Amino acid sequence: MVRLKVKVVFCAALLLAMAVSAPPADASALRPPPHLVDGYGRCVVQSERAPMTRASAEVCGHLYLLLKLSLLPDMDHARYTALPPEVRAQVSAAGYRALREWRRTKRRQEHESLRY
Repeated sequence: MVRLKVKVVFCAALLLAMAVSAPPADASALRPPPHLVDGYGRCVVQSERAPMTRASAEVCGHLYLLLKLSLLPDMDHARYTALPPEVRAQVSAAGYRALREWRRTKRRQEHESLRY
């Protein structure tokens, strides 16, 4: 009976991960919260200046995760941490892809604004 429950939970989590595995078709709709973008930007600058302490690295890693999750519809940290590790890896990868797409779109928009 326990194995059946585990399989059901895993299947449900896998379906959820598949639902968030691709960023939305309209990349211009992707807008992470500015406080996460700014916070993670500070982490990048700090890491380029000097080695980070363990505590700083943990905070920055958490910010990066929240930034990726913010770009996935219907996904938040509580839901993410409840997922099995294999599914969390898939969701994290989907968030990474969404973040890359958001960065590409942002650079394209900035480039286009400079042309006019």
